[in-house]
Amino acid sequence: MSRLHRRHPRQQGRIRRREATDIDQNVYPLLDSLGIPASHVRRDISTDRLGRMRGDLWISLVPDSDPAFEDRIITLIECKDRHCSLGDSDWQDAQAQGQQKANRQRLRSFFVTNTLTHTRCYNSSDMSEVSLDGQTISQLQPVPILRAIQTQVQAGRSSVAYRSLAPTTTDPNQFRRSLWELRQIFRACGVSRGSEASMIKTTLTFCILKLISESQRVQRTLPNTILLWDDWRPNRMATEMRSTISDLVSLQNYSLLRGCLEVDYRLNDSACQNSHSELSSYTLFNSDFDFFGLIYESFAKQHLKKDFGEFYTPRHVIRTIVRLLLNSEQQPRPMSICDAACGTGGFLVEAFLFLKRNYHDNGLLTDQAIRALKESVFWGFDNNQEVAIPFARTNMMMAGDSGTNIQYVEDSLVTLGEDRYDYALANIPYGQYNGRANLDLFSYGKRRRFELLFLEKITKSLHNGGHAAIIVPDALVGSTDYATYRKNFLLDADLHAVVSLPHFIFQPYTSEKTYVLFFSRKRRNDQGRLQNTPIWHYIVDHDGYQEGVKRYPTPNENDFPELEQVFCKTEIEGKSRFVPIDQVNEDNFYSLCSEDFLRRRPIIELTQDRFNSILREVEMEI
Repeated sequence: MSRLHRRHPRQQGRIRRREATDIDQNVYPLLDSLGIPASHVRRDISTDRLGRMRGDLWISLVPDSDPAFEDRIITLIECKDRHCSLGDSDWQDAQAQGQQKANRQRLRSFFVTNTLTHTRCYNSSDMSEVSLDGQTISQLQPVPILRAIQTQVQAGRSSVAYRSLAPTTTDPNQFRRSLWELRQIFRACGVSRGSEASMIKTTLTFCILKLISESQRVQRTLPNTILLWDDWRPNRMATEMRSTISDLVSLQNYSLLRGCLEVDYRLNDSACQNSHSELSSYTLFNSDFDFFGLIYESFAKQHLKKDFGEFYTPRHVIRTIVRLLLNSEQQPRPMSICDAACGTGGFLVEAFLFLKRNYHDNGLLTDQAIRALKESVFWGFDNNQEVAIPFARTNMMMAGDSGTNIQYVEDSLVTLGEDRYDYALANIPYGQYNGRANLDLFSYGKRRRFELLFLEKITKSLHNGGHAAIIVPDALVGSTDYATYRKNFLLDADLHAVVSLPHFIFQPYTSEKTYVLFFSRKRRNDQGRLQNTPIWHYIVDHDGYQEGVKRYPTPNENDFPELEQVFCKTEIEGKSRFVPIDQVNEDNFYSLCSEDFLRRRPIIELTQDRFNSILREVEMEI
């Protein structure tokens, strides 16, 4: 315990016992609620650097049994008894003791607490109170914030940014204007018409480097020798940017970005400085707006936009689908989640963040849970090695995943295994398939169509009872040509819900009408027969954005909040309903089209004479 002022030995003994009791009853339960287990705490001991001095509580990133415990210490907590108040002599004593111990242990900050009503975090250099996102820290913090404190606090700086690094005021239209300015900067260096791919890659490189730099402000994991966004000198910017790229991709954790980061060789120091200045006002780390999509939208020609549209799904659509699919996952467990056509990784990133948030809110985000999320839960595959795979890895790395399970495959229809995953998420490709997959191995149908083959392959990649949410084109759910295919699908899967998306939701890339199928692979005993539960249908008319190519926000016209509220529970006239499985049959070609059940126009019967009369009227008008 901290040094006590001169008191009678009996009084000192009572205070020490009270402090010990307060730590047991107040501090340890609080640390446990923050996800810091007792095994990561050492109490009332010295360290190699302290000599004979003892710290009350040392918090480390590794368990007490780990030989590296002292090297991984991230904070010190000096504890006083519950009757101690801010600024009194006992508190000042704890401050003095804590500063001395923290400096010897090379900690940039430490905590003082009376274990019950008062807690402060102090800068061990100048003893100023540390603030978090503009608010004085007045309670103990979880490990991610402790890491941010240890990274950001320094002499003369006691303000820590964590949640505020992701402001909600980022304006996509303002970002578009900045992208227009970048286009002018690039053109002045000869990077213009015909160089759209290089313009896109260079701009993404700027943004990714900025994003990495911002993440390092929260927790510095890169060597201090690597220059980041604020370190580049104006008169050496082009050279130092390229040096940063070289240094990054030489590291094991960032080697997957090799070939992804590149600044066009025609950009000189002045152009790089001007581009840097244009983007410096934006915060990208933890930001909600999709700069990947905006860059493609602004720079790409139509054929590039079409290519990008093959693996682009708007984030607000992804988030809704992820929440609906994974809502029951509230505590860590062994599982695997796959996107067989992952594109830039949007589904996997949002699934990672959603599970991490759920575990944290339930007090279950342990080191073991984080390690599993990073290393073994998420799997993504794509055949676009130039754009999709590198940027999917970048997205996953920035979210906190290692990115190692994002893999290039020549053809998922050949390589994707069976009975492997608990969940599947995907916006599957569609169109004519000319690959080498053996169609004899497919049982739903033999047509060489991406959407048909992918849906079957994904379904069979699930464990029995595994769940999926897959975006599919309208022909798959409604075309009479695919009636047999749909029947075979329903013999292999239980379809729980069909959500009809508006045709403009993927603008400006495509106006393809799409649906989301929520289903699970049947248990073995149920395969080969139709489910006996109804299929819930819902039609999304508005997604919160303009119904056209401009896609500006229209927050008062957004069906997604209602969708999440009523999902698989409620019927709304003309909007949602449960369709009994016996209404999905040969008579309607096993249609899964929501509009067929919710908004089918009534059949009008005409006599032959009336039909002939209408036909003559039409012929006269022609």
